[in-house]
Amino acid sequence: KFWRSFINGSNTDSTGLIKAKEILERPEYPTSRWNKYVFVFGDAISSDQDATSKAFDKLVPDTRFMGWFRTIHGGWGGTSGDPFIQMLADRAKKDPKIFGYETVDDSSASMHNALMKMLGKDRNKGK
Repeated sequence: KFWRSFINGSNTDSTGLIKAKEILERPEYPTSRWNKYVFVFGDAISSDQDATSKAFDKLVPDTRFMGWFRTIHGGWGGTSGDPFIQMLADRAKKDPKIFGYETVDDSSASMHNALMKMLGKDRNKGK
């Protein structure tokens, strides 16, 4: 169902990240007691790329790890040359201990492989 759903185009990815920050800042989730993680699944074709980048930056102090799984399916999904996608990839290369970026498609092994690359015990080897 995840791969077959389509609501419309023109994502505003910052909305979800802003909501994540609101939730993570609630007093019932103190950083002293909770390990906080934020993940985005989307094609990275965001109509609010600047706001999304700023929302990511605001989340960094509140999280142990953040990641973006760029979904591609049937020709949908931004290209690797897109400046926003390049920013995500560069961010993951700059500090892989706090941010990850992987591309997933609808093949059966894709999500597993992406999760292992981003979160597996060998994720920082060779980086």
